[in-house]
Amino acid sequence: MSTAPVHIAFASWMYRSNDDLAQRIRWVICVDEMRNGWAVRDMTLHETRARHPMPEIIASVLATVAGLDGPVWVVVSNRRAAVGARLNAAGVAVSVGLGYGNRAETAAVEIMREESERVTTDADVAGPAADDDDGVRYPDSEKHRSIEHHWWPTIRRVTPRESCDLIVATDCSVDPSGVAATAAISHRGDVAVDTITWDEPANRAEFDALILGLELIAAASPRGATLLSDSVDAVAVAHALHTREDPVGGYRGIGYAARRMFVDLLGAIRCPIQFRHVKGHCGHPLNEAADELANIARLATRYPRAVVEPELTERISYAMASAIEQSYDEHAHAAERPTPASAPGLSYSLADRLPPGFITAGPQS
Repeated sequence: MSTAPVHIAFASWMYRSNDDLAQRIRWVICVDEMRNGWAVRDMTLHETRARHPMPEIIASVLATVAGLDGPVWVVVSNRRAAVGARLNAAGVAVSVGLGYGNRAETAAVEIMREESERVTTDADVAGPAADDDDGVRYPDSEKHRSIEHHWWPTIRRVTPRESCDLIVATDCSVDPSGVAATAAISHRGDVAVDTITWDEPANRAEFDALILGLELIAAASPRGATLLSDSVDAVAVAHALHTREDPVGGYRGIGYAARRMFVDLLGAIRCPIQFRHVKGHCGHPLNEAADELANIARLATRYPRAVVEPELTERISYAMASAIEQSYDEHAHAAERPTPASAPGLSYSLADRLPPGFITAGPQS
């Protein structure tokens, strides 16, 4: 029997293989138990290629918790707040954010760092096929820029929505090899994707994704629309153009041509429209779907169309179905969905689930 709280830390990292579009996700679960005054530590490594790995991740953590005696305290990083939310919903005491004294977190972070460095080394040996934005770095940027692009996916699947409000999320994915992909997806399953050659700042690509979202809204002609982006700069400039004000901090590298296109599209949209920022990578279903679509469209440019188009089409259809299934009531503002990252204090669950002194409790005699 444990004589002190069992501390558990979760850490994960991801990269894509050179062989296909599927992302590979690895995670480590570190456990620090106190038994009779001695620290007993254990860790397990996991890996999946699942398109939606969250159920597998949560099942692995819950299985670890179920195999332990005594109360547990799980900690996840701010970037993995969605994992914390699922664990909290399952009744596990969990904190979002590191640095609060969990005994297992140092080991988890160290393992994640070592594994990430090993992945980087393997990628350097294999050649310039993986992605900088997935955690892999290349010392020779010119090599990375030599990647050949075979085709440029452009997709429009939009249905008229005159009788309903529409919530649309946008995102982009930029590759140092000179390509950017933008994506927009609605909570009704409408999708728009573009890929183009690119050599400009990332916030300009985020703004182009908002322009693509406006195109989707103009084609759907809804009763009202809310446009979501995880880019603070893009939303700030969009709101300023919408209200005909000068944005605080200027136009942030977004040029006149892009702003002119944005304003022209706004003039073609007859319904009320709002622009809202939503925090990225925190489990928001539409934001996650837009992020995935932009990433797979960008990666698809690296392969012959005949090879990857069937998988790309399948992934888009899956994202559309998933967006519809997970969306909120159409009258709700999706951007206001509560997330663990917005919860006050140390944790959104510790205050309710743990007795005083639980976190700092040491070995008991």
